[in-house]
Amino acid sequence: MLVTIQIQDDLLSTLLTHAQDAGSSVESFIEETLREALSQPVAENTVVEGLLLAAIEGVAQIKSKAEFSLDDVIDAGDWDLMTGGERKSLGRRFRKEAEGSGVAKWLRRNSGNKAIYQKL
Repeated sequence: MLVTIQIQDDLLSTLLTHAQDAGSSVESFIEETLREALSQPVAENTVVEGLLLAAIEGVAQIKSKAEFSLDDVIDAGDWDLMTGGERKSLGRRFRKEAEGSGVAKWLRRNSGNKAIYQKL
């Protein structure tokens, strides 16, 4: 398949240098690099996985029967650094894990559209 893309000059220069250093054609180098990159776990999954574990551990600090939101159980700095997509992914995974393990249950969404949970 023939694909045409625009690449910034500095990136193209680096690409050409890396391909030459590897002793590969540009096409082969691009293909190998893409295959390697696509076989790696997505960085977002790594971020979300780490924060998911921290959030589940953070629930232990919440009093029984108390209501909380996800940003109450993880570090505020981590929450602020996440993208909207990462927050959504974390929220979905947190709900599944929290309810599945019996540490909390989902109650409702508040006026700010945050999921509200209750510690069990």
